[in-house]
Amino acid sequence: MRLDSLEPFSVEADISLFTFGDIFRRMIGLKKPGQVHFCSEDAFTMTGTDKVYDTDDIRDFRYWIEDKKVTCLEVQLWEDIDAGADKDEFYRFAVYGEDVGKVYGWLICHYPRRFVRELQEGKESIRSAMEPQVADQLRQWQREEDATIHLPLERLGWQEVPWNVRQWVCAVNAVNRRLNQWDIHEFGGFQPYDPIGRASASLMLSGRWDTNSRPEMICNLQELVAGEKGVYDLQRACQLSGSAFLAGYITLREAMNCAVTAGQRIQKLVHSWEEMSEAYVKGYAEELEDEEGAKLRAEMFRELKESAENPYALPFDTPLARTW
Repeated sequence: MRLDSLEPFSVEADISLFTFGDIFRRMIGLKKPGQVHFCSEDAFTMTGTDKVYDTDDIRDFRYWIEDKKVTCLEVQLWEDIDAGADKDEFYRFAVYGEDVGKVYGWLICHYPRRFVRELQEGKESIRSAMEPQVADQLRQWQREEDATIHLPLERLGWQEVPWNVRQWVCAVNAVNRRLNQWDIHEFGGFQPYDPIGRASASLMLSGRWDTNSRPEMICNLQELVAGEKGVYDLQRACQLSGSAFLAGYITLREAMNCAVTAGQRIQKLVHSWEEMSEAYVKGYAEELEDEEGAKLRAEMFRELKESAENPYALPFDTPLARTW
């Protein structure tokens, strides 16, 4: 979701200040009730300190689970390096109930690469308890955002797109998705309408594409497929259409129309997955002047092709027909 659509909010919290109180650096803690205020941008403040924190200041979490729900989330912050050598101190704050999903959802909106991974790679008991709470909060924010996007009415479902077309488009996007640590078998890198995936895609589009609205997204996609474009731009159109759908900026029908148009043109320019990869890597290096990034993408293509989940087993010349 767009960060500019995220309203600031405050939550009640128990805020603890820890100091190292003697020559043996024994930790002394003082806990008081207070509030944590979260801004639209990546910044939050707390009762008891003038410091403005951001997501990079978060060190770790502790969780308390009851009845398969996280009832308390304690957020541990890095030691306050601005305090000076004579004043070692750091803060923690704990939030409760519905505010648990709200706080962690805010973190995902601002730094999904880190906090989605921490959630997914953590203990199964924590993940299974936390994910529904976070997803519910993200869906609420995303419904509010949807009211401002005004998508056309959509009736096309992912299963209505022919299997071979779905697999072909996912194969085109596979290198990009794997480098982002997303699912290579999903069009947008996450399951359709996944609220955590939507937050991840929205921040990526805002940061890498400077795109924060449906009109901006449509302009970007049109530019990538207009005129005599090469494989690099056409492959980016496939990638962007999946991410735009996941982020809620365009419908699945619009996304697949764009991806199929780009895919058909790719098939006219090159005649194998290997040729497509070579053309994309060359375009990447020339456009971005990034030889290391291009090399990484070439290596990822080879790694995926040799893996058990090889997405390129599907014939490159698979017919890409619109049947919807």
